[in-house]
Amino acid sequence: MTFTEKPDGFYYTGEFGSDVGPFATERDAINAARTRYDVVRFYRDALIRRRTILSNVSLEQAQKHCANPETSSSTATSSTARARTRRLGAWFDGYEGR
Repeated sequence: MTFTEKPDGFYYTGEFGSDVGPFATERDAINAARTRYDVVRFYRDALIRRRTILSNVSLEQAQKHCANPETSSSTATSSTARARTRRLGAWFDGYEGR
């Protein structure tokens, strides 16, 4: 893994070749590169239990997943996502460190 300092902070090169960051310090970048994440589906209705979509992924993988428009009720257009929104209300996929 490669770490780079740029004017706005530190970055590391992710597994897909993209720069991940910025981070305030090189240590923050190193820690982020080592940390694994779970992608979780959150619902506006607090009574609906959140659901783990992906487990033990890199920050780059989590960010790539969550950047997809189909991972939020406000931007998804697929029939599956629209049906989920009708059934369960507003939702989005986010990520959290393990």
